Amino acid sequence: MNSYADINDEITKTYDSVDAVITKSNEQNKTTVQNKNNKVTTDTTVVFDNSNGQTNTNNKANTNNQPNQNVQTDTNNLTNTTNQSTTDGIKNYNFLEKVENSNVVVKLASQSKEELQSLYNRGFRVFEITVSLTRDGQLVLADNFSQYFEKYYGKKINIPSIDEYFTYKMVNSNSQMSLGDINVFLDRYPDARFIVRTFDYRNSALEIIKSIPFKNKDKLVIGVTDSLASYKSLKSIAIVDLKGEGDIRSYISRNSDKYIIFIYQNVLPSKEEIDIIKQSGNKIYELKKADNNANVDGYIYSIEQAVNLNIKAVQSVATNFYQRPAIKNDRFIAHAGGEYAGLLLTNALQSMKNSYSRGNRLLEIDFDWTTDGKAVQVHDWATFSKLTNSDVSISGYYMNYEEFKNKKMIYYLQQMSIDDTAEFLKQHTDAYVITDVKEDNMKSGNFKLLSEFAQNHPSLMNRVIPQIYNTSEYAAIRDLGYKHIIYTLYRTEQSSYNVLEFAKSNDLFAITMDNYYRVYSALPSLLVQNGQRVYIHTENNKEKAKNFINSGKVYGIYSDNILSYDELNK
Repeated sequence: MNSYADINDEITKTYDSVDAVITKSNEQNKTTVQNKNNKVTTDTTVVFDNSNGQTNTNNKANTNNQPNQNVQTDTNNLTNTTNQSTTDGIKNYNFLEKVENSNVVVKLASQSKEELQSLYNRGFRVFEITVSLTRDGQLVLADNFSQYFEKYYGKKINIPSIDEYFTYKMVNSNSQMSLGDINVFLDRYPDARFIVRTFDYRNSALEIIKSIPFKNKDKLVIGVTDSLASYKSLKSIAIVDLKGEGDIRSYISRNSDKYIIFIYQNVLPSKEEIDIIKQSGNKIYELKKADNNANVDGYIYSIEQAVNLNIKAVQSVATNFYQRPAIKNDRFIAHAGGEYAGLLLTNALQSMKNSYSRGNRLLEIDFDWTTDGKAVQVHDWATFSKLTNSDVSISGYYMNYEEFKNKKMIYYLQQMSIDDTAEFLKQHTDAYVITDVKEDNMKSGNFKLLSEFAQNHPSLMNRVIPQIYNTSEYAAIRDLGYKHIIYTLYRTEQSSYNVLEFAKSNDLFAITMDNYYRVYSALPSLLVQNGQRVYIHTENNKEKAKNFINSGKVYGIYSDNILSYDELNK
């Protein structure tokens, strides 16, 4: 059984001939795109992978940006007006603004990484994709799991999980995609756009796009057929085959805050309907046929139709990959502030200062809540009671803030509130705090703490790295203004590919997992191959720590007492 890593490695292979941008055999329902008359120039072409900024380049002949003068084309009859802002300020966001060749949409066939990359290399920028829902609620690029799967995978299957989906081999040895792969593609090529359709009878596929955290969601437009469906959270929408002047006016009115693309594939709009749409500042695309209107904004082409299109050469654009902050000694995270005087889990000021003096700059700090709702640096109240030599019952562990501050910790340790955390960051200007917020006595405690910190200490937010414990927390924490987020897995049972899909779809500082179970699964390798950083917790054994880091599966460790390379190698 091949892992996703095996499949993903195939992306780095160069094409054997410049005569074939998309090469597929007839026996396997493949098509061939030829550019034999194109002028060939040598260039370094980036091959699409998921390495999140770690590019593979192959020196190869590049035919993608040279027009074929011998091919007849009808795209020149269209005015590419989508590169201009919508008139009269009707829309705040133009889905196709500054997108070259946006009068041409290509509907992917196999929906493989190689097919998409080849079309992009030729100059196409707007694509139609079709998604289906896996058994565990992830979106993958597949028309369905029956006829489509039989054509491109050589088998019919029941609805798979996302882990099962990535074990299947495409018949042409190409690489299948999930929606997360589309996000990675958009990070690499921010000028691409995708119209997303579904034939999934459950229809919840498109509903999921509305709700999931997805970095480049503004570069997706959902294609729907239900004119009454509500997609309030989206900036753009595509309505398919909507007829009737009154219905069109009503739809435009109800979605006046959106950029709307009217798509006609089974019917053609009348002149009056076209006029209404154009006057509203929205766009019209038709499925390419023999009897198309000439005054629409663009056409949707099949792969076979796109073969002979002569399109304008397109300049490359800067990538939009996530950039982690440059942090000294960033492979080592001081767990609970680090060990001090042989004591663990103190989260005390002395522990933090001691770790900093040893070269550590990433300090993981535990936070819990007093009974009157104050956030304090405590791993848990039972541990804190032991550190104060308190003799209390379990029911008496919790205390209010005044009691907490008045407790005398052993070894003259100084307990810390969240405001004390901020003061430490002010005095140690290159230190970062990674939060681990307990919620045993505070519902939604993670969001509450991070929200209050953002309000009270906005200038320090860029040096706080929140940990989230489930994917549903991400968007809310990101919206608070935190740019660097760790997804820690100790409170989730998500499968490997579910974790990977979330990582591909969003910007993450790292993924953190345990050092006894998850680290021995396929997950660390999958994440690393997709440009993610992996940390494990809590590792205090030097030989194990060396082996984990040297294996390449792990970027760094949370540790109580191994806080630098010097200490690791002593």
